[in-house]
Amino acid sequence: MYDAVMDGASLVGSYHAQFASIIREASCAQLMERIKEKTLIVKLFEKSGS
Repeated sequence: MYDAVMDGASLVGSYHAQFASIIREASCAQLMERIKEKTLIVKLFEKSGS
């Protein structure tokens, strides 16, 4: 695994904080559902050629 750090901000650290917040406020299952939804949106965007 690699991490990108720019101006002291870690990409992995940022995702970790976001994921922890969702798990804390909802559940691990909700986190997985959100990731699946975002993946589908990206795939639809890619297929549309935009």
